[in-house]
Amino acid sequence: MIRSLCFSLVLFGSLAFAIVQANAAEPFETFKIWPTGKMPGQSRANPAEAEFVISDRRRPFFQISNVSEPTVAVFLAAEKNRTGASVMVCPGGGMQRLAYEHEGLEIADWLNPLGISVFVLKYRVPGPSATALLDAQRAMGLIRQRAANFRIDPERVSVMGFSAGGEIALLLATHFTERGYDAIDEADQFSCRPMNACLLYTGGIKRGNEIRPDIVSKLDAKTTPPMFIAHAFGDDSINSLALALQLKVSGIPCDVHIYQEGGHGFGARDSGLPLNGWKSSYLQFAAAYGFMDKPFVGPYSDQLAKMLQGSEKIMRLSQSEKEVTIADGYAVQRRIVRHRLAGGRPAGYKAAYTNFTAQNKNGLDRPLFGVLFRSGRIDVANNSVVPIGVTEPALLETEIGYIVSNGLDISTRIKTVEHIKGAFEAVVPVIELPLDLRHRMDSDPAAVDALAANVGSSRFIVGKSGGVPDVVDPDGIKITLQRDGALLHQASGDSVVGGQWKNLMTVVNEIVDQGYTLHGGDLVICGALGEVQVAKKGRYHADFGSLGVLEVEIK
Repeated sequence: MIRSLCFSLVLFGSLAFAIVQANAAEPFETFKIWPTGKMPGQSRANPAEAEFVISDRRRPFFQISNVSEPTVAVFLAAEKNRTGASVMVCPGGGMQRLAYEHEGLEIADWLNPLGISVFVLKYRVPGPSATALLDAQRAMGLIRQRAANFRIDPERVSVMGFSAGGEIALLLATHFTERGYDAIDEADQFSCRPMNACLLYTGGIKRGNEIRPDIVSKLDAKTTPPMFIAHAFGDDSINSLALALQLKVSGIPCDVHIYQEGGHGFGARDSGLPLNGWKSSYLQFAAAYGFMDKPFVGPYSDQLAKMLQGSEKIMRLSQSEKEVTIADGYAVQRRIVRHRLAGGRPAGYKAAYTNFTAQNKNGLDRPLFGVLFRSGRIDVANNSVVPIGVTEPALLETEIGYIVSNGLDISTRIKTVEHIKGAFEAVVPVIELPLDLRHRMDSDPAAVDALAANVGSSRFIVGKSGGVPDVVDPDGIKITLQRDGALLHQASGDSVVGGQWKNLMTVVNEIVDQGYTLHGGDLVICGALGEVQVAKKGRYHADFGSLGVLEVEIK
């Protein structure tokens, strides 16, 4: 009877393996990582690679042991919906084997239909994680070297690791400034830094109660990529909790999800448990950093950044692409902003298209916004003359600004005018000098073009506080602008759509909808009041009534 039972288990395992293989995604290709005779590191694998079935689960799955020849299996998303984003996946297995099906092939099954290509790394096991890191570094360089062949964006290659594979992914995300082996060929000249790291029920990263020194020493707020962490609480989640704490201390962006139920090895398979939500949470996390952008966003953003720094004509986004949306404009803007901020925080935000005429002309139903940088802010006392040198065509706008209350973070929509008043501590006069995009483009920019170029935001002069929101009535403020004594325009605060407070609420909600958080001290400029002036040489006198006076001399 025992013999018959053993035979049945063997037969079941063989059948299960055949079924799994039949249902598994077929790779576009599989390539070797190392040239013959040039494989660094140590391995304890026997020459014969072995596959076996684990059958005591809801669905049998196969694992791989004795990997002595590391490879990458390529699973490309269908051409019609390929976004250019890709993920290199490191299956787990305790550095003894690889859970190749449910932490490798099934990840391709999940991500490919979303337009994301997947590269499943078969690293050397059994062996030390230091050797697997070499395999991962080399594989990332090879993937980027062949990005054009795979039709993926070399900048949008992420890493995802499960269990021991999470350790490999974390090591790759922290050890990318130099290879752990002597360069072999051109592939080793490509960066092996992943765009982000997704770490699932990661183990092996602690020494005692702390994260290993070889990982901590490599954490850098300016260069370490953002990380997504998910773990079941009942599992050895202390690894993920300790890592999240260290990332917080180091100032590295991180999303952390600890689920009460789930155990170890849940992979990407569907479940009725809350942890089933980790997949959608990861995609939201990655999208916030541009991972899910359309293919043209990256190349155009890079081109636009260079054009904005120079003096040549700027190719409009609406000219370079046939069909673009406001969402595409924001996607380009986010890339420009991330590059400029380099891990820092914005100084605030400026509204644009805040009157009916501008919105109707551009087919908008709400104002748009740009991001303000600290390098462009000039704080002055009222009645002080600010000398400004203008070296390229610029505009001049009189505006009302609002300072977010100290200690307050705004990351959710605001529903009432009373709430918006309570979120700001001061009202200030502002003169803004944005870039005149009309002189840099071959025609007047459409809204999406201005948005992509960050609405031309450049320098902005901020006067002293004119009072608190509970006292000041910004709708009643009268603004007069003169140049060398000649009147240029007169305006009032209520000329924006819905009045100042409603307009400010709409702008703040748009900022939040685009994934930004407003922090205490941030400035929100609520839109141009009066005609937008060309910044010509002369002395400008802006009287903001109860908010005071700002004077600028353009040379």
